[in-house]
Amino acid sequence: MDRFRKSSIFVEKAFPPSDYTIHSIPSLLSGDRVDVAAVQPTDLVLWEPNKNKQENWTQVTSVFKEVKELGYSTALVGWYHSYCKVLQQDLDYCRRFPAGRFGYAQDFWGSIKSILARSLVIDRRTERAFIYNLLKTHKAALEKLGSDKYDFTFLHYSIPHKPYLFDRKTEKLSPYVLRTPESYFGNLILVDQMLGEIRKVMESSGEWNKSVVIVTSDHSWRKSEEYDGKRDFRVPFMIKMADSKGFHFTQPIGNVVTEDFIVDVMRKKITSTENAVAWLKVHHRSEEHTSELQSLRHLVCRLLLEK
Repeated sequence: MDRFRKSSIFVEKAFPPSDYTIHSIPSLLSGDRVDVAAVQPTDLVLWEPNKNKQENWTQVTSVFKEVKELGYSTALVGWYHSYCKVLQQDLDYCRRFPAGRFGYAQDFWGSIKSILARSLVIDRRTERAFIYNLLKTHKAALEKLGSDKYDFTFLHYSIPHKPYLFDRKTEKLSPYVLRTPESYFGNLILVDQMLGEIRKVMESSGEWNKSVVIVTSDHSWRKSEEYDGKRDFRVPFMIKMADSKGFHFTQPIGNVVTEDFIVDVMRKKITSTENAVAWLKVHHRSEEHTSELQSLRHLVCRLLLEK
C-alpha cells in the first residue's frame, strides 16, 4: 500500500457518499448520491435527492453503461450486492459472491436472512463464510486480470471490513481471530497482500504500467472510535495514472466523483497525473460528504430498513 501510495495521487481527506455499503455502492457506480428506499429480492429502490425522484437500481445509469456506450468492454467481480442481475446488460463479465452463508443466497433478502440466522450461532460460521467468499472473490479477480483483458474492471472486496480474518501471530487466515478493534489491522494486512498480488498479475501481463488503478472504500472504519476515541469518517482514495507519478492531494473530496473521473479517463480527457490533479481540483464535490450529519442521516435510513 505504501508503494502504491508513492506512485499515486493520494487524497488525504476523502469521504464516501454514505457510511453503509447498501447506499454507497449504488452512489459510487452512478456518480450521484442516492439513498435506498426499499430492498427487493434482486434489486434496490433508490431515492435520488438531486433529481427528486425514485427508481430501481436497474434503471439508473451506471459507469458500466457509460463505458460500454463509448465502445469499451467491462467486467465486475465483487460481493454483497446482486451486481450480475442489476447490471447484467452493461457487463461483459460478472461474478458476484454473496454475504450469506447458508446456501450462499444470491439475492439481497436471502443474504439478509442468512446474516440474521447466523447472529444466533457461535461456531464462527460468519467468519468461515467471509473467508470462503473472500478467497473466491480474489481468485476470480486474479484470473480475470491475468487472462481476459477488459477495458474497465471493477473489483469489490469485503476486506478490511469485519469480521477479522487474519491472525497476526500465525500470519494465516483464521475464523478465530479476537473481535477487538486492534484486530482490524490484521484485515489491513490482507488488503496489503491482495493488492500486491493484483499488482504482480498485472505486471506479468504488462498491464500495470498502462493502466489507471483506483483504490478506495465505500465507507469508513465505523469502529475507529473504539480504537482511539476518535471517529474518523475518511476513506482511502488513491489514483495511479499510467505515468505513476505521486501527488499529495490535501483538498477535501467526495469519492463519489470516481464515476465521472473514470468516464473522462475513458474519453481520454484525463491522460496524466497532472491532468487528473487539475480535474480533481475542479470536480472535488466535497460539500456533501464531509459532515457527521451525512452519516447520521444514513443511520436513520438503515434503522428504518431494518425495522
